[in-house]
Amino acid sequence: MFDFMKNLGQMKGKMAEMQAALAKHEVEASSGGGMVTATANGTGQLVKLEIKEDALSDGDAEMLQGLVLSAVNEAISRAQDQAKKELTKLTGGMNIPGLG
Repeated sequence: MFDFMKNLGQMKGKMAEMQAALAKHEVEASSGGGMVTATANGTGQLVKLEIKEDALSDGDAEMLQGLVLSAVNEAISRAQDQAKKELTKLTGGMNIPGLG
């Protein structure tokens, strides 16, 4: 039992390190042929959104909203996938409640 608790404490420390590293890691996704580009960090936060001027010139708000949603959702999905990969490395594939 003591070994388990010791290992759990070490894993929580490694988890904190992993989360700090993920916060610095960024993934990017675009939509509309690059008209909208969203960047999210590894913790799933949107950190940058770029909209090319061409996307604004049409005046089609619905189209632009769709492009923004698509790019943002894809960037966040990629960030979550990266976080899951890192968590799997950390836990050796074990599903540990409270760590993910």
